[in-house]
Amino acid sequence: MNEDSNGNFLGLSEMLNEFDPCVQEHVRRIIDDNLHVHYRGPKIQNELILLLASRIKNSIFEKIKQRQILLKLYLKCQKRILILK
Repeated sequence: MNEDSNGNFLGLSEMLNEFDPCVQEHVRRIIDDNLHVHYRGPKIQNELILLLASRIKNSIFEKIKQRQILLKLYLKCQKRILILK
């Protein structure tokens, strides 16, 4: 870790290490040689990447839905204002 030649997965792991206490503890245990099982196999990496991508995609879709609801509400209000005029 913390090398320029790291790939996408390790780069992502380093970024998560900055913000997630659970990942920080996991990395600390690896560095201190208290943990000998790593989740760096390609299958696990791909599963983690897919899970993260899914969470991000769902978050984006949820924000789009909220914006659509607000837009519909705004348009209804504008229509009523025009009717009242």
